[in-house]
Amino acid sequence: ASMRILRTFTCLHFTVDDITGEGATYLADDLSISCDSPEYKEVEAWAIGLLFLWPLGVPALYAYLLWKCRNAIRTRRPNRLSRATIFLWGDYETRCFWWEPFEILRRLTLTGFVLISTTGYSMMRGLIATLISIAFLMGLSVLVPLRSKIDDALVLGCHLSLVILFVAVLVIKGCTDIPDYCAMYGMGDSPLGASLIFIVYAVCLLGLSMCIAFAFAVIALRRVTALRLNIRGQSSPPDPSLAKGRRFHLFLSHRWATGQDQMAVLKRQLQLVLPGSSVFLDVDDLRHIGDLERYIDESQVILIFLSRGYFKSRNCLREVAAA
Repeated sequence: ASMRILRTFTCLHFTVDDITGEGATYLADDLSISCDSPEYKEVEAWAIGLLFLWPLGVPALYAYLLWKCRNAIRTRRPNRLSRATIFLWGDYETRCFWWEPFEILRRLTLTGFVLISTTGYSMMRGLIATLISIAFLMGLSVLVPLRSKIDDALVLGCHLSLVILFVAVLVIKGCTDIPDYCAMYGMGDSPLGASLIFIVYAVCLLGLSMCIAFAFAVIALRRVTALRLNIRGQSSPPDPSLAKGRRFHLFLSHRWATGQDQMAVLKRQLQLVLPGSSVFLDVDDLRHIGDLERYIDESQVILIFLSRGYFKSRNCLREVAAA
């Protein structure tokens, strides 16, 4: 949708009279519409309105929502808004919870805003894209915003690849438009030499990035393995068994509004340190609210998380009574 809106501002110029040089401009997305016609003016007015509603409005809305729930995120005391917006900040470190709107603007700028603001100036387009990519690469290197170190390494590699790609575009474009441009750098008389150099460099860089990502994955796997519980005096983990008729080792009883995040973390951590454990969590395992008592009966241990409002919840009281 964003790209369709942004393409509305891109017009192509065609020469209709070689002698006088007279020309006409048409909408790149629909060549049947002249950019000088009243029809295009109406389309352009709609596009300007939609530009503020969608490509600019959505990042602004995301930034506003993150600002409203900043205290809940920083203090790690989730509220309804912070839970609803976790898709915006959940993958980032707490200190960089605000990163996502800037990332959206970066993508929109590289794929849209640069195109409509530099129509007819391809070298300027490549230069602006290169500078933006370098700025974000430096920001990622300094802030390291993502929680996962593997994700950080992959994102850094992707941004570095983008910078190299845009530099390659500038060099190849220069070789194509400017005589002897490539020859000054010892790349031959055609863009082919420059293209081969950048292709080989990009492949080597991609291979290096994959090796680094694999190394991070191995390190992370070893850390997880080191955290696992083992039987004292043995190197093997315990084998959690289930009594007859039981499906779950543990039932996590909690109020969704005030304990969901904590219980989700507890389940993940428990399954990391005790592989093979079966933990009931409503968002993962509940199929019908009328079967709560049956799930309690199928669990060996019931853990009650006493958060605010627990005893005001009808379903929580049902779980306590069944336990």
